[in-house]
Amino acid sequence: MNRRSPFPLAWRSLLLVGITMGSCLAQTSRWPDKPVHLIVSYNAGGTVDNLARAMAPILSRAWNQPVVVENRPGAGTQLAAEMVAKSAPNGLTFLMTSSGLATSSAIRKKLNYDPVRDLAPVAMLVSAPSVLVAPRDGVARTPRELIAAAKAAPGKYNFGSTGVGSGPQLAMEWLKSIAGIELEHVPYKGDAELFTALTGGEVTVGVLPPQLVLGSVKQGTVIALAVTGPNRYWALPEVPSAVEAGFMDLDYQPWIALFAAGGTPREIVMAVSEETRKVITAPEFIAKYLHPWGADATPLGAEAFATRYVNEINLYKRIVRQANIPQSD
Repeated sequence: MNRRSPFPLAWRSLLLVGITMGSCLAQTSRWPDKPVHLIVSYNAGGTVDNLARAMAPILSRAWNQPVVVENRPGAGTQLAAEMVAKSAPNGLTFLMTSSGLATSSAIRKKLNYDPVRDLAPVAMLVSAPSVLVAPRDGVARTPRELIAAAKAAPGKYNFGSTGVGSGPQLAMEWLKSIAGIELEHVPYKGDAELFTALTGGEVTVGVLPPQLVLGSVKQGTVIALAVTGPNRYWALPEVPSAVEAGFMDLDYQPWIALFAAGGTPREIVMAVSEETRKVITAPEFIAKYLHPWGADATPLGAEAFATRYVNEINLYKRIVRQANIPQSD
């Protein structure tokens, strides 16, 4: 004989929801119950990898679990990103990557995952503006001189980047649009080759990370025209910001950040966001790791960083279209 439940159907549904939520919260409270993996989208020895390896032992102690760093370079950060996007959303696998993820997501025709839906932004960790650099004996020693020279002879001058569709190219295309100037693009294979081209006067101007140019700027072997952020940069206080240089909307500040698989429980995302914030903002961590790299602790929580991430992808897609940059496969 079927007995009627003492609870109406609506109340039984609410009880079921409550039991389910309680189970999820209980599972989350036991996190992490296994080793945590940080998938780095670059080779060992670079800044992103170094940051992951500096943070790993600190996070391991906080979580009482091993934190394992794994390098998965390739496809402009996309190999590692796809790996994490397709991993189980259990908070045991995270992507440590750079703003190259936003630029490569904008330049590629097709991806095997959705970079917004299938990745959950956890936290932006560090960032730094790049430096707009010119040869010591080049045509310009100030932003105003660069703009004047380019307008006086459209197409005569050029800029170097680290490749078609790279962040430095998109930053320079952005700058060109703001300043209303024409500069021919000359791609190189990496920062070191671009820097050599700049010091040798092969290109008129280029955008490079601060740690690569600080010494040369101070020695006077290259000229820093501006930094690519809205404010002056602590390591080059004498160099004007993008706003002061007349590039009013230019705000190109490459970052390093943490992502999880889409669908990772919010409680885990928020816990990791807070714990990593504590690590990178510790004065001793900044002094030992970040400032020697020319970087700043610039923590953004999951929601604020998600907004920035989506906005950057959309911005770079517009720049790619406006500059007629060919998309890659």
